[in-house]
Amino acid sequence: MEIDLYRDDGIPHVITTGASYVDKVMWISSYFGCARYDGRHWRGYFDHDCGLPSNFNNNLKARSGQEAWFCSDKGLGACMDAETCTWVTYIPDGKNRTGHARIMREDKLIEIVDTGYNVPHLFQICVEFDGNDVWAGTSKGVGRGIGTGYYPRLRQPKTSLAQQAPAAPRCIRSNFALRPSPSPCHEPHSRLPSPPLHCPSGAALCHAPPHPVASGCRSGH
Repeated sequence: MEIDLYRDDGIPHVITTGASYVDKVMWISSYFGCARYDGRHWRGYFDHDCGLPSNFNNNLKARSGQEAWFCSDKGLGACMDAETCTWVTYIPDGKNRTGHARIMREDKLIEIVDTGYNVPHLFQICVEFDGNDVWAGTSKGVGRGIGTGYYPRLRQPKTSLAQQAPAAPRCIRSNFALRPSPSPCHEPHSRLPSPPLHCPSGAALCHAPPHPVASGCRSGH
């Protein structure tokens, strides 16, 4: 039996499933958690202390030193801002190719947002970026997230000078559209706006899903 006593002491386990190096930062996935290394400090990520859907991870892909997407057996988890440990986790409901996104800071749930179209299946195998878009490969099909209006990390809301305050909470909202993948599903494209996210009272930061992922073709279609 192997016991990891400290969260931030290196890679979580010897069974490492992926590594992605961007902006001088190394992101690691394993069967027993994930980690980030900035050249000096390690940070471990586990399903009980952040938005990582599961400790069992098949792969990952980093977009920057602050953002990485993790392919777990319980959904697609995206660390959108490593500095504040802000996560968006995409979970399908298993029906009608729809699902929801959980927005978390550390181990605190901020919001649950209905995404409409979502990843085709819980079991994620791989993820890749195509410009601002995201492709998610699962055990039952491929999903595509349309990244129109994508922005990295967190964004300050637009406010007038009269509304600004020194300690005003920062919120962002999603402006992305959801769209099913094209052929061979042979379904018409639709564009469904994501619901806005409002900061709960007293919240320091909040983050709306930057990539509502559209479910693609499932096996049997």
